[in-house]
Formats: sequence, C-alpha cells, structure tokens
Amino acid sequence: MTSSPAVSIWRTYFVANEWNEIQTHRKTNLMFNIITTVFFLSVVGVGNWATTDPFTNSQLSDRNYYVAPMSSMLRFALIATVYLLTGELIGFYLLLIFSQML
Repeated sequence: MTSSPAVSIWRTYFVANEWNEIQTHRKTNLMFNIITTVFFLSVVGVGNWATTDPFTNSQLSDRNYYVAPMSSMLRFALIATVYLLTGELIGFYLLLIFSQML
C-alpha cells in the first residue's frame, strides 16, 4: 500500500488565510443598508407598527386621538427585521446584476 505525500503545514496556513479573507469581504454596502432601513422606518412609516395598539397603521394621526405607546421589544424586532430584509434585498439585487455580467 502506498501512502500519499504529506501536505505541508504552510499550504494549510495559506488555505486558511484565503478562506478568512473571503469570509471578511462584505457583499453589501453598510451605509446604504442603514440609510434604506431608516428610510423604510421613518419615511414609509413602518416604524409606527411597533405600537402596542393591535391596529397597525403606517401614519400616526395628527388629531387628538389616542396614540398607543411604543413597545421596546416589538420595536427592536421590527428594526432588526427591516435591516435584515433590506440587506437581503440588496444582496439579491447585486446577485442579479453580477450574474448578468458573467
């Protein structure tokens, strides 16, 4: 039975370093993701869905009606969901653009 030649430890270090560099490459722009998240939360009015009122409304009323207080847990979950969804949409959009170039 013949044994295969041993792989040098330097080759293993090189592969591990290249894998580490690939993992640290950001596929989306962080500032653009934050700006689109703030746009959806503030301008579109998705941030108003974090009230404790069961009837969700994107626009709060300017009249003297009762406005329910914001739930901190629901607000955090809403911000995290919008942030992740905008990141996924940007990634999907970039994937479509770069797949057409190939």
